Amino acid sequence: MKNTFKKLLLTSSIIVLMHSTYSFANNSANAYRKNDGMVNAQHSEAEDALNNAQEFLEKNLFNRNLLPKAIKKFDLAIQINPDNCRAYLGKANAYRMLADYKDVVKSVQDASSCESCKTTDIAYYMNSALSIGQGLYYVKKYTDAIEVYNLALNVQPDNRDILNAKNKAEQAKGSK
Repeated sequence: MKNTFKKLLLTSSIIVLMHSTYSFANNSANAYRKNDGMVNAQHSEAEDALNNAQEFLEKNLFNRNLLPKAIKKFDLAIQINPDNCRAYLGKANAYRMLADYKDVVKSVQDASSCESCKTTDIAYYMNSALSIGQGLYYVKKYTDAIEVYNLALNVQPDNRDILNAKNKAEQAKGSK
């Protein structure tokens, strides 16, 4: 009887949570739709610019001569929407492919001050920071990797994957 009651209570809680989430999302969407049409157009333009940059980068991964063009496309996406976490991180990856490590770190730094990287895109930001840091680690840019990990830890201080990767980079730097 107790287990049945617990299951019923848990199911009820989940239903209430789902309804609350749906209501919040629906109200947010309605508020967004009521906003000025220009905001919607700007959002659409920013998404188009980001998608264009990401597609371009994916198609030209192995053509180093075209990577600066991909960076310009990410810059356009950032110019249209400065709170575009994915654009900053796409730009960081393009710089990494060019072996321009100073600008990799700068792009991750810019991303870490972007509000969406701290909220709605935090999982994407943390995974990207881990990936970028690992890329720097494998080319023996330990100081840059540690800097990227520290930026990520400023956003999410208790991220185990980042903490472990940072410790590994610090050990490698110390044994160098």
